[in-house]
Amino acid sequence: MRSAFRSFSNAFNRQIRRSFSTATTGAAAALPKRSTFIAGTAFAVVTGAGAVIFTQKNRTAAMAEAKAGSTAAASDPISEATARAAAKLGLPPTPLTGSADLSSRVADGMVDMIGWTPLVELKSVSQATGCRIVAKCEFMNAGGSVKDRPAKFMIEAAEADGRLKPGSGIIIEGTGGNTGIGLALIARAKGYRCILTMPSNVSAEKIQTMKDFGAEVTVVPAVPYTDPNHFMHLARKLAESTPGAFFTNQFDNSANALAHYHTTGPEVARQVGGVDKIDALCVMAGTGGTISGLTNYFKERNAKFKSYLIDCHGSGYANYVLSNEFKSDGLSTVLEGVGISRKTANFELVKPLVDGVFWGSDREAIEMCYYLLKHEGLFVGPSAAMNVVGAVKLAKKLGPGHTILTVLCDGGDRY
Repeated sequence: MRSAFRSFSNAFNRQIRRSFSTATTGAAAALPKRSTFIAGTAFAVVTGAGAVIFTQKNRTAAMAEAKAGSTAAASDPISEATARAAAKLGLPPTPLTGSADLSSRVADGMVDMIGWTPLVELKSVSQATGCRIVAKCEFMNAGGSVKDRPAKFMIEAAEADGRLKPGSGIIIEGTGGNTGIGLALIARAKGYRCILTMPSNVSAEKIQTMKDFGAEVTVVPAVPYTDPNHFMHLARKLAESTPGAFFTNQFDNSANALAHYHTTGPEVARQVGGVDKIDALCVMAGTGGTISGLTNYFKERNAKFKSYLIDCHGSGYANYVLSNEFKSDGLSTVLEGVGISRKTANFELVKPLVDGVFWGSDREAIEMCYYLLKHEGLFVGPSAAMNVVGAVKLAKKLGPGHTILTVLCDGGDRY
């Protein structure tokens, strides 16, 4: 896992090494001792404003600031260990999303409203399983889904290293829907042009939302990834032939996983009172960014933490974890944005850390949609419901008394 995460970090550092080299001030949480966002003498810190490189030249100042940050963070239940580790690395503390919890300040525009989503206990599910099931309400992000976070991080990383010029660039992506909405929202807020390609099996509601945010949308037939007309290949080709374009490449852009490592994970830890308050995670994987970021964040801080994947028909992830062979069952699923048929760079960062897998059916996901609506008052999409199905299966495996984390990816009004 160390080599995989080192490759991840090195790739990200190369991506942003050309960016500015001055330290930022102010902080809420720091990087962990095992942080692998390090290459040579340059230390990469991802902040709400993008990526910052700390070199040996400003290491002394960074260490002084880290000492001050570690003292200020002592009252925070999750910050003490990470602040000490950051000081040893010569790193200043790292903000989560923006500068502070949105409950205590005015948001600095729409993009600043991404993150700090509520964490809710699913009471009826907890009572039925004997475990405490908590779910991160990512459908309450500004753009309505978990994909707002990576969309923000990918754009801000590109701004930091000059691949995107504020107010004049072009963002291009192939999307199953939610990432496209997040990108379109941020593009509109920041003044970028946004061009999206997507398969024909994406819901009409998602397509219309992207258009409402000003994106130029091209819908193409849904074909296997091996087909040159796959929507991702078309997006890449379009970006290569369009001057000033930035291809966000969500499946293989490490800023995707970084978004959850630096924001979602720390938020959850704060909301429950510490990293040791969560025993396990169970979620699906599409790009792999959510499971990768969360798993790495919690496992670096809690040796007992367990990470489980729930997979659906048509996906190769489960077999890949179990047998190292990326092979699907050849069936299809009604779920969108998950159950993909190829390896991704983001999932490679978590594969060695996954402790087990479950399979879920479309029927289980749809039935859970209605169950949550009836018993919890939560109207979520099928992939969010499947995550809860996974949490239930994991609760049965672990037994009563555990706290299990899952993610409510988006709302049911998009389907």
